[in-house]
Amino acid sequence: MPASKPSLEPLIWSLVPQARHNDSLTKDLIEHCEDILNSHIGQSRETDIGHLTELVKRHLLQTHLDGVSSLQFTNLLSRLLEQPVLNRKYASLLFLHTLASSSQTPALKSSFLPSLAPPPPSRATLSPSSAEVTHSTRTSKGKSKAELLRDYRAKTGRPHVPEELLLRDTLYLLQGISGKYVRFSAEDEEKKLKLIFVEDSHCIIPAPTKGLIHRLSEVGHLYTLVDGFVRDREGKAGVGMIEQSLCHHLQSQLTEYYRLIAVLESQMAMSLKALDSDD
Repeated sequence: MPASKPSLEPLIWSLVPQARHNDSLTKDLIEHCEDILNSHIGQSRETDIGHLTELVKRHLLQTHLDGVSSLQFTNLLSRLLEQPVLNRKYASLLFLHTLASSSQTPALKSSFLPSLAPPPPSRATLSPSSAEVTHSTRTSKGKSKAELLRDYRAKTGRPHVPEELLLRDTLYLLQGISGKYVRFSAEDEEKKLKLIFVEDSHCIIPAPTKGLIHRLSEVGHLYTLVDGFVRDREGKAGVGMIEQSLCHHLQSQLTEYYRLIAVLESQMAMSLKALDSDD
């Protein structure tokens, strides 16, 4: 190994000072070091890649009893041996085998140390003192946030239209009927419906509520169109079987729509009755 001679000479001179002035001693020590470097001292395994392959297969068969992993390893090994770029194939395979063997160390189970197991989380209970403080705080306020907001609007400007009145008008809109605060207005030329919000000098309708009502009013507009189409075909002569079947199906859907409106009206009536009883 002539290329290693310049790097070995300073090391030998530092370890053996007598070799600095003795060329024959330096030459003998360099040859001895090269013999050691070219040998396989320190390797506990043979460099036979076939023997290492058998060790890997045995390990895979012990950890994976189905044998699929062993077949996959054989295919990968054949592809690895065909690669001319990799020089240290045995060293790479030995490293992977050592790494896989070291990762099989069984971990300690939690049952070995039951005393160190964390206690089960306990639910945080509200102490009587904190509960009393919370109750006293609510009692001291006296009014909810909605009531405080309503009082603030009454002091600073016009209050909003009551929610129950807008709900009643919305149910009217779902049936294609104009309400008190929200109405349908048909334009003259194209006969398109337009939604108009009626606000008096005492109450206003906020913009977000207008957006929600406008989206719901589209359902009422579509209901008006479908109902008008069905009624027009009922009294018209020369209607074919396809149109009759379509009208029959639309009429059944309108019946279900009527039931939905009736359910919503009953729920609104029950809610208003519950509010009146609370007051």
